[in-house]
Amino acid sequence: MINIKRKFIKNNKMLLSYKTIGQGNVNIILLHGLGLNLNFWQKNMSTLAQFAKVYALDLIGFGQSEKEGANYSLDEYVETVISFIKTKKLKNVILIGHCFGSAISLKLTNDHPELITKLIMINLPCFSIDIHIFLRLVTLPIIGKLLASPLSKKALQNVLQLNFHKKQKIDQDLMDEHYLYASSKKSIMAFQKTLQQYVDIRGIKKAVLNEAESTKIESIPTLVIWGKDDNIIPISHLEKMTKKITNATVFIFEDCGHMPQFEYPHEVNKLILDFLQDNRL
Repeated sequence: MINIKRKFIKNNKMLLSYKTIGQGNVNIILLHGLGLNLNFWQKNMSTLAQFAKVYALDLIGFGQSEKEGANYSLDEYVETVISFIKTKKLKNVILIGHCFGSAISLKLTNDHPELITKLIMINLPCFSIDIHIFLRLVTLPIIGKLLASPLSKKALQNVLQLNFHKKQKIDQDLMDEHYLYASSKKSIMAFQKTLQQYVDIRGIKKAVLNEAESTKIESIPTLVIWGKDDNIIPISHLEKMTKKITNATVFIFEDCGHMPQFEYPHEVNKLILDFLQDNRL
């Protein structure tokens, strides 16, 4: 991926890190998954920039965004993205979220459909209690902090491999930068506190499931992408989601885990561009 300069903006009194590429009056906002950072869109940004101006955000608590002073609730993350949209005066906004980023995208679109033109969600964790045991254990007070603290780059890489169905070669620069973020005490705190808002030892919290049940997205064109062999957020979420978001176009990747955009970037990029240009899928 070409080098894209990082920028910062004061957003809801907190410093938000982002990268942007492309131009035009259509704006794509990329929201990464929990515990990751904006660089995990590195295989997608340049291609999507052929269609629109692309903004990849570091969510509050992750990457180079601010990590103190947040309550890490889903509502706060939604407000952060809304503030970014309004501060940058963005129109024709397309939200693309992965995992927790897609949960933010879903709630924002449901609550403020006037701000969003199209919605794309990748492996969305909202409609079933099921979630990987590692993430459930991280919510526990003592053992959770230990599990959330990578002891080495190798240990962090092993955790990252849980996201993939087939072992992935992760770019060394990406790995080095991710370890720098993920191993800091503030990042560990943000990861655990965010997860505790959403998950407990039993799985996805009932309050989260109840809110997802009230979702009504009828007028916003929606694309849902899933890896069939996702061990983090199993496909049971998708089966229940399609009963609530009936207008969604769904594409399932075989032999694919939690990060289709990383395992099958060319196919995912084409799928997204076709959807954005209203071509037949």
